[in-house]
Amino acid sequence: AVTLPKLAVGAYPIQASYRGSPVATYASVAVGTLTVVKGVTPKVKAAFTAKSVKHTKRAKLNVRVSASGVKRPAGQVTVTWQKGKTKDSATYTLKASKRGKATLNLPKIKKKGSYKVTVTFTGTGRVGTASARTKLRVT
Repeated sequence: AVTLPKLAVGAYPIQASYRGSPVATYASVAVGTLTVVKGVTPKVKAAFTAKSVKHTKRAKLNVRVSASGVKRPAGQVTVTWQKGKTKDSATYTLKASKRGKATLNLPKIKKKGSYKVTVTFTGTGRVGTASARTKLRVT
């Protein structure tokens, strides 16, 4: 395994070599080319299907992730809701087949009140991380 430093965008030829020893001679072979591409910063939009939900029901959250040049963004979506110092979260997987759109059913939130909700998308490959905020009222 080889760990490379942060590289600029471009193509880099990769070559593997052996220095040799008193018993074996030097050897070298071209492995291929490493291509570093520019990452894409996505945009996240999140909205509840209803501004308030009863404490006995599950809230539904519509999430849309878009990234220029990427038709099917995929990755982890973490939804965090907070009321005062009380904080909880749930993690969902956004599949490429969903084309960046998903309706998430949150667990029941039993305590009544107003919650600040943060939706964070952690991308994979070329797509980076982004987040959005919204509010939910539990009655």
